[in-house]
Order: sequence, then C-alpha cells, then structure tokens
Amino acid sequence: MTRRVRRPVRGFTIVELLVVIAVIAILMSMLVPALQAARESAKTTVCATHGRAIGQAVFFYGEESKGWVPRNGGIWAAKLFPYVGGVKESSDYADFWSIKTFLCPSYPDKQQILCYANNAWNFDDKHPLGCDALVVFGAEGVSRLNVWPRPESTIYVTDYECGLPTTKILLASDNPGTMDNKVTTMDVYSYDSLPRPENAARRVAIARHRSGQNNGFVDGHVSWIDSTMNQRWLWGGPVEMDRPFPAKY
Repeated sequence: MTRRVRRPVRGFTIVELLVVIAVIAILMSMLVPALQAARESAKTTVCATHGRAIGQAVFFYGEESKGWVPRNGGIWAAKLFPYVGGVKESSDYADFWSIKTFLCPSYPDKQQILCYANNAWNFDDKHPLGCDALVVFGAEGVSRLNVWPRPESTIYVTDYECGLPTTKILLASDNPGTMDNKVTTMDVYSYDSLPRPENAARRVAIARHRSGQNNGFVDGHVSWIDSTMNQRWLWGGPVEMDRPFPAKY
C-alpha cells in the first residue's frame, strides 16, 4: 500500500503581506476622496432641489396674493411654508423641522432649521440700491413679482451663512422672541451681505458647495455660482455689473 506524502502548505511571506496591505491602502486612498466627492455632489443636488421647490412656492404664493411675494428676513419662509408642504402659514419657525425644504444637507450645524436667505435688495428708483427691505416694503416685507428685473438672472434665494463672530443658529428650542430676532439676518440687501471673506456680516455662504453656493432665481431655475462671481447685478443691480454666468442645472 502506497502512502501519500502531504506537501507542506506554503503561506504568505511577510513581504507579500506587506505588499498586499500597501496595495489596499493605495486603493483606499483613491476610493475615499471619490466617495466623499460623490456624497458632496449628492448633497448639492438635494440643495438645488430645495431651491427649485422654493421657487415654485413663490409662484404659487404670487398667484394667490395678486402678484405680491415675500422679501425679507424669515418672513419669506413663514409665508411660503404652506406651499412647501406645511399645513398653514407658520410664524413658529420650529415647525420648519417638519419640512426638509428649508434644510440644506451641507449646512455645517445640523441644529439650524432654516438654511437659506432671500433677496431683500431694493432696486427701484425711489430708494438707493442696498436699502433694507423692512424700510422699503414695510413690516410685511413684500413686493410685486413683476418689479423684479431680469428674472432669469436675479437671485431670489441662496445658501445662508452668518459671517458674524457669534453665529446665529436658529434652533427649534428657541423661544418666539429669539427666533424673530435671529431670522432678521436671513435676507440679503447690501454689498456687505455678499460672499466675501472681508464681509464680516455676510449672509451668503462662501463655500457651502465647493467654492460657492446654490442660488434659486426668480424664474424658478437653480444655479451654482462661485463666490467670486456672485456680484451685485445678480441681486437686481445695474446691468453694467454683468459678469459671465454659469449654466443652469
């Protein structure tokens, strides 16, 4: 009877294991940034979708209010609340938690319940450009939709950022008085509000999505704009401030 001799099983050497680990590490270093970029791209797309929903809400509101649309502070969001899934016009901003439309997934502080600011910049002949909407439009902060210049290139809503040293985070737990005070910063009405590093009181995010922010326009479309290109003409300023404009989503 012939006995079979088993050959010893050859394992990996230390050098081979180190090579395998090195290859895996290289692949992971290539894969992780790609996954992060894909995740951020998805967040940007969700934010853009919210911008379009807000744009549709503006038109629905305008149709039911004889062409008047909200302009300043958090008032605009409260008035549009029923048109983005809310049950009623709500001045209780804590209700915004229930509606994801006002939340940007890339907003750095997840406690914030309103992540966008709107265009309160005055551009009529009776008041200087940059005049606060509360001064021009009164406490209701509204204006007619048909007075907006160049709807296809005038921003209505943008990614919000409080550039002040003490960041104003709008919390669901804030009392009504605190909320009313905080939302007054959530509109854009002067050059100081624009996304410039030197603007300590800026209200437009400098780098919410890559090196810029999403912007919803009066005609309903949404475009990403690099912060260096976000000029006054995009808020209703004189057309001679015109700059090259990015493609629509």
